[in-house]
Amino acid sequence: MTNRPRADAANAHQYQIYPSTTIAVAQWVRRRSVDLIRDFGVRLNAVAPGMTETPLIAAGRNHSDLDRRNLEKFAASIPAGTTAQPDMIADPVLFLLSPLAVFITGQILVIDGGQDALLRPDHL
Repeated sequence: MTNRPRADAANAHQYQIYPSTTIAVAQWVRRRSVDLIRDFGVRLNAVAPGMTETPLIAAGRNHSDLDRRNLEKFAASIPAGTTAQPDMIADPVLFLLSPLAVFITGQILVIDGGQDALLRPDHL
């Protein structure tokens, strides 16, 4: 007999918080962007970065063998074949802030090496 299903169920909320908040931010951006561009000329967009080489990821790799294996397994599944470096996220953000993006508003720019397209190919 094992308590694993009970333990997994008790911790399930930890795995629901991130996607729930991500969806909430995306919906807020989409809804709020219309009023901001119409009333104030302010563009509102968001960036959804994929796995990026940050101190948090480095700490995860050094935390335990399980964490390291899980992170490496996820990184290996990225269609682009690599995790992002911080500048790979920063450069598209700079574009969104530039005059070149003057007609872009209410968008969620997914910068994840194709991970979202792999996992949700029919989602636009």
